[in-house]
Amino acid sequence: MKHLLVFQNIREGIQEVSLNTKQLYANEIEYQLFHDRLLKFLDAEPIHSKIFSIKGDVLIYLTEHIIPKKHDLRPPILMLFGNPAPQSVDAEMYFASHTNGSEHRIWKVLEEVDFLSFEYDLQNITERNRLRKRDLYELAYHSPFRIGLAVYYSMPSPASGPWSGVAGLKKLFGAKAFKKLGEYERHRVEKVINEFVSPVGSVIAFQKDAYLGIKSFRSPDYALAQAKQGKLLGNCQCDTEVKLFCCPPTRLIQTRESLEALKLFKQTILNVI
Repeated sequence: MKHLLVFQNIREGIQEVSLNTKQLYANEIEYQLFHDRLLKFLDAEPIHSKIFSIKGDVLIYLTEHIIPKKHDLRPPILMLFGNPAPQSVDAEMYFASHTNGSEHRIWKVLEEVDFLSFEYDLQNITERNRLRKRDLYELAYHSPFRIGLAVYYSMPSPASGPWSGVAGLKKLFGAKAFKKLGEYERHRVEKVINEFVSPVGSVIAFQKDAYLGIKSFRSPDYALAQAKQGKLLGNCQCDTEVKLFCCPPTRLIQTRESLEALKLFKQTILNVI
């Protein structure tokens, strides 16, 4: 039987994913209904034509994944997000920019709380993204941590509109198929945790599903109010020695609460070392 999800590294920071859609659905009716939704999903963004393609029963798409192979003495931190935006995948860099071309707010926030910053301040978006990705792989940045970036759900979806975010993916696949897909994605993320984070690192999740998907059974359930207060802390199920922190979603990253939560998590991790 063919694998449901197959990942292939095609260049730094970018993977090609092959999804066997036929395996997701128990009968032909569900399968056809999904494909009807898929056509609407693909038509929702012009840039989707650069990210997605269909070959028979296989949906092929690009996703982002920045896990450096280099090591230094800093403890590893995996920043885990919900799923990619197609614009960032096309630009081949996480949070490449806002839709108006301005720098994404998350980079300013990470610098403000002394979590992650870079040497340069370039206005050219393409060059800024290229250098930022290069430096993430080369560990050439200011941070008390060695940083990796990953997504829980690999498939991109628009940042706004009826198909936006993780909720847009759930709408596309349907609850039952999406749960099945999530199990495969969880195994992929847990492999990243075991290889990049264990045994002395931590994970910071920035999305509800990402936190719930990897938390240990004894870790607290998701609560946005707790995440805003920096009080949503637990451990990873795949390695309970790995600390798991949950921040509010990136759309709220510039709020004072999110800033304070990141500061608290940073200090908590450093105090444990």
